[in-house]
Amino acid sequence: MNLDLDPLLLIPLAVVIFLMALPHLRRRMMGKVNFVKTYEFYRQLEAGSNAVIIDVRKEKDFVHRHILEAVNIPLAEFEDRLSSGDERLQVYKNHPLVLICQSDLDSIRAARKLGDRGFTDVTVIKGGMFRWGLDRLPTERKS
Repeated sequence: MNLDLDPLLLIPLAVVIFLMALPHLRRRMMGKVNFVKTYEFYRQLEAGSNAVIIDVRKEKDFVHRHILEAVNIPLAEFEDRLSSGDERLQVYKNHPLVLICQSDLDSIRAARKLGDRGFTDVTVIKGGMFRWGLDRLPTERKS
């Protein structure tokens, strides 16, 4: 069997492999973050979890669809609220926090910012609302 390939054909293959690995690489470069899978977290909610769910998506996305009982604090406001000592975040400092965004990349950023400010029990929902929706888990609209 002769695998004599044109080297130019390997370039698109390398690009595709890199693009497929990019989300995983970005997560790894962001540092240590605790993750929970959607179904695992949903089971925790059903069992009466006292975790505070913070949705870091923009308000327009949150209004359209979000996890029941979630609090919306858009990522764009996160740093300002942390820097100013906003009580809406400080009140959660000693509670388990579960963060969600569209995919999980913004949640990772928010989790790191919280960790830098002394929040210790922070978890990110792996795959975000995209995965939550694919798994057909319950959501609500803001009225």
